This record gives sequence, C-alpha cells and structure tokens, in this order.
Amino acid sequence: MIKMKGLGRGLDALLSGSDRPHGDEQRNLPVDRLHVYADRLYLLPRRAVALGSERGGSRAHVVRYGLLLGDLRPGRFQPAHDLALALNDADAVALRWAAGDPRLAAYLSGADLPGTDLPPGHNGWTLVTVDGFGLGWGKRAGRQIGSG
Repeated sequence: MIKMKGLGRGLDALLSGSDRPHGDEQRNLPVDRLHVYADRLYLLPRRAVALGSERGGSRAHVVRYGLLLGDLRPGRFQPAHDLALALNDADAVALRWAAGDPRLAAYLSGADLPGTDLPPGHNGWTLVTVDGFGLGWGKRAGRQIGSG
C-alpha cells in the first residue's frame, strides 16, 4: 500500500514534464503493482510472487523486488538510475543528445551544463538520453542542468 499522498501525481509529473498531467501526457500508473520497501518505490512485474508475509506462512527472500523507480524522501520523490535506463526520450521530458555530443563527456564527468537546448518544462529532474535511450537524470534549475 502506498501511503505517501500525491506520489502518483508526482511520478506522473516527472514522466509527463508538467505539474498537472493532462491530455495525452497523463500516465496511468499501475497502482496495484507499486510496492514500497525501505522507503524505495518499486514497480513489480505483472506476475510476481507474494512479498513478505502477505499470504501468511513462510517468507521468500527477494533479492530485487522489481524495477526500482526511486527513493521516497521527506516531501519529494528522487528518481532512480534504474528508472532512467528503462525509459526512452518519448517517455519523459528529455534532454536529447547524440553519442558524439561533447556535452555528453562533460555530463558524465559531473559538470553542470547550461541548458540552452532544454525542452519546455519545470525545474526538477530531467531525463538525459543518448540517441533516444535513457542514460541518467539531470537536475534542472532554471536554464542549467546539473548531473544528478
């Protein structure tokens, strides 16, 4: 059970790039497949074993619950690197670079970059993609991107 109020809306905003998902940008999160363990949010596979002692009886040791979506921090959601790798540039507001782009090396070294080609959107996490594939997250603040 998800107990953090507004989490679905916050995750929708992260993926749609707006504070209020609307129209075609709205995502329908499979709430029945979301699982929180140790302040981490996971998306369970469609066919998953019962976790913990929900069914009673013995507990199975689970190495990885599913796709790690991110960490639940007080008052905010911090997306996981695993989620970035599972997305492409059509799934979220994304900074799109080609493999040979010199800004890519700067991003990978941890440098803050001017966001001259940022798509319209709000401050916060922005997906960084290379040739359409998710690479990681950049923290957008105004017209600048910091490596997450």
